[in-house]
Amino acid sequence: TLLEGVGGERPEKALEQLWSHWYGEEGAAPRAALEKAERRLMQNPDTAGEAEALQDIAASFPDWAEPLNRLATLRYMQGEYASSVELCRRVLRMKPWHVGALGGIAMCHARLGNEEQARKCAEAALPPERSGREAWVEGMLVEMDARLADIPEE
Repeated sequence: TLLEGVGGERPEKALEQLWSHWYGEEGAAPRAALEKAERRLMQNPDTAGEAEALQDIAASFPDWAEPLNRLATLRYMQGEYASSVELCRRVLRMKPWHVGALGGIAMCHARLGNEEQARKCAEAALPPERSGREAWVEGMLVEMDARLADIPEE
């Protein structure tokens, strides 16, 4: 993963914390709707209903990046790489640090045969050195905590 080498023995913990922050930004009910759509997406990525569900969530919460990121994932899984790149770019306009979108763009460019662009996107996702990555992740977690603290309770 892009977070390889971060977090000592459990680098996946850092990524898990980021996703947890991002999924919870709009509260419990939107999070549950997104998680339900994602479970269905992973079971059957070829149905139009999954894209529609994600588009509906994104339309209901236009400032929330995660439904768009999940839709980008769906488009990637369907082989619609150009569409996935555009959705990832929309996510990055909201969250320039979004590791999922940065990694997604890199993966799409690799599939499209744009190796140089894929490499540049992957390098932009995280600093290449472990110490720089740890600081990057910690900074993102602090920023996400601050943003979540500003969200009113339901």
